Amino acid sequence: LPIYHAKFGGKYEEHVPIDLPLYYCQMSSPDFPHMGRTWHLIKNQPTANKVGPLGKRAGVDIRENFNDVVRFHRFDDAGLWANIGQGSENDKMMKNLDEMKKRVQTLNYQRIDTDKVDVEVYMMERAYHNAPETYLSMLFVMHDRTGET
Repeated sequence: LPIYHAKFGGKYEEHVPIDLPLYYCQMSSPDFPHMGRTWHLIKNQPTANKVGPLGKRAGVDIRENFNDVVRFHRFDDAGLWANIGQGSENDKMMKNLDEMKKRVQTLNYQRIDTDKVDVEVYMMERAYHNAPETYLSMLFVMHDRTGET
C-alpha cells in the first residue's frame, strides 16, 4: 500500500516523497541467534530509529516496513566500496534468474566518491519473505548529486 493510503490514518501525509531506492543484504539467520543480544542492546540506544534525509527519501522511517533501524556514521577517512565490474557483458544488470545462474560479474571494487554522492548506511531488522521471524540486514541508500548515473 502507498504510505498515503487511508489504512495509515494520515500518519504519513506530511512525509517526503519516496524517490530513492535502497539496497540491502541479508546478514543473519532467522531471529539472528549469533548476535541477538547485541542487536537488542543496539536498537535500544537513543539514536536508534533516527533516520537521515536520504533514509526518509527511501522510506526507511516507515515503521510498518522496518522493525528497527540503526544508522552508521562513518569516520571522516572511512571509505565505502562498490563493485563496478570491468565493463564486460557479464557486468550488465541481470534481468532474471536464468541470467543470474549463467553470468558472474567481474570484480573491480572502487571507492565511492563521496564528493559526488550522498550516502547513508543502516543496519535494519525486518521480516523476510513473509517469515514470522525477523532478520538483520545492511541497508545502503545513495543519491548521485552529479546526475552522472
